[in-house]
Amino acid sequence: MTNTSQIKIMISWSEDGLEDKELQAQTQKLIPEIKEVDGVETVNLVTVAEAPLGSKVFGPFSLGRLKTMVDPTKIKVLFEFIGDRMNGKAIELDVEANYKKLKLKVDNEEELVTAIETAQKFISE
Repeated sequence: MTNTSQIKIMISWSEDGLEDKELQAQTQKLIPEIKEVDGVETVNLVTVAEAPLGSKVFGPFSLGRLKTMVDPTKIKVLFEFIGDRMNGKAIELDVEANYKKLKLKVDNEEELVTAIETAQKFISE
C-alpha cells in the first residue's frame, strides 16, 4: 500500500456567478461537514503561503480551497462526499502520497468515479 498513514488532499472549487465573499463563506461552511466524514483526520482552509502560485486569495486564505489529511483506505468516502456537496461545480483535487502528486479535475459524476479509481491506484503505488 502506501508509505504514509495519511494522504494529503487539497480541494479547490469554483462556481460561475458566485462572488468571492460568498464562495469563501460556502467553503468555510464545508469544514465542519468534512470533519465528520469517516477517515478525515484534519480539514482546514488553505493559507496564501500554502496556495499554488497564481491562486486567487480572499484575505489570508486561498479562495475556494481546503486541505485535508485522510486515511488512504477512506479516500473514496471523502471523494463521494465532495461529489455530493459540489454537484454541478468544477472541482480540482490535488492528492499527495509517497512524495508524489496527482492532480484531478471533476465536473460530473462519471469523472468523479474515474477520479476515485485513479486516486486509489495512485496511493497504492
